[in-house]
Amino acid sequence: MKIILLALVALLSTTAMAQNKFSNETGLTMVDTTGNTETTGYNVSTKSIYDVTVRKYILSGHYTYGTNKDSTGTARYGDLIVRNWDIKLGMEQALNKKLFVVTSIQYEANQFSNLNQRRNIDLGLKYEISKTDKIKQSATAGYRTSEEQRIDRDDKGEDQFTFSKGFVKYDIDHKITKTTSYGFWVEYIPNFTEAEDYQINFEPSLSVTMSETFSLKVAYTGMYDNERNPGVEKRLDTISTTSLIAKF
Repeated sequence: MKIILLALVALLSTTAMAQNKFSNETGLTMVDTTGNTETTGYNVSTKSIYDVTVRKYILSGHYTYGTNKDSTGTARYGDLIVRNWDIKLGMEQALNKKLFVVTSIQYEANQFSNLNQRRNIDLGLKYEISKTDKIKQSATAGYRTSEEQRIDRDDKGEDQFTFSKGFVKYDIDHKITKTTSYGFWVEYIPNFTEAEDYQINFEPSLSVTMSETFSLKVAYTGMYDNERNPGVEKRLDTISTTSLIAKF
């Protein structure tokens, strides 16, 4: 699986750069988390876009590692986070200047949320509310199927589940000055299979451009899960990040 994904990344990057329709944003991040894990560590993330006029292919992912300790000061699951990652392949197809069909497939894992692996498949619509040099706003909504395998079994002894979900997301990027911009997104994920198991995610951020290639980004991400998985104590996890971003 990992070999196939790496090959896909290489193929997409090579083809895109040859056509001069490729852009990439890669970041190295210092991470501080609170909630079900108290962690200080590092995160590597990347996002590549291949733009073919009325269609965009988007490949993104992240991998996080760091030292984790519980409330007693004891390391959980060893000294390093080795199971907090995701990879996502998506497509946006323009219907007109403002409306797009969006679809994606994502694989993710986070051992500190009792998630061994989850596969999300999305299909929805994206509407660009505004797109100027100063303000970019969009709203996205659609349907999601999730298949997940948990580390710990539930009371019935089960560890594999399939859910029908939805997603609604609002995103804004406001350029305050030539070098400073403010961003914010919020996402609501209802669960149609289990109504109490909804999620709310959000992230405010501030970015400062240092050169044509590099920028510094400070962000605070919140992830609220109303129905916790077995072994998970808190509903809200937060991540504070300081990132050095390189754009090509």
